[in-house]
Amino acid sequence: MVEWVMFVLFGVGSVVAAALVVIPVKGQTPLHAAIALIVALSAIAGLYLLQAAHLVAVMQVLVYVGAVVMLFLFVIMLLNLSAEDSGTAKITIAKVLGVGAALTVAGLLAGSLWSDPPQLRAVDLSLPAYKDFGWVSGVAQKLFTDFIVPFELISVFLLVAIVGAVVLAKREL
Repeated sequence: MVEWVMFVLFGVGSVVAAALVVIPVKGQTPLHAAIALIVALSAIAGLYLLQAAHLVAVMQVLVYVGAVVMLFLFVIMLLNLSAEDSGTAKITIAKVLGVGAALTVAGLLAGSLWSDPPQLRAVDLSLPAYKDFGWVSGVAQKLFTDFIVPFELISVFLLVAIVGAVVLAKREL
């Protein structure tokens, strides 16, 4: 029962925080959106912990909360955006269609949960499918064999992004 309560708390927390990232609230600045993103990503790390994926949860916090969001914060601080720069919110057809699509997906998910409620069971880590699940050796084996090229490409893209941010910062100074 405790797992179910924690799942609901982490799930609702991540959805609400993610909504605060993209939905402009009166007086909200890009800094507030970045802080809401930190809360959303931390709640997702809590969901990983509930699934006994401890390594993935730690990597979620280190990589996304610790590195990517900090990069976002540096860019936000570097650009020094004011409330006047963001302009006024306008209702467009894309926003209306997006809200309609989101409500449709939420309704379908709620209907599927209502018709077939999930079973309240803990994760059985003794099953063969979970032999290397969440362990460093299993993740490292997949990362450095099957996914080595995407891993290296991401590192190059991050390096280019950092160099670009430094060039933009030097241009402003």
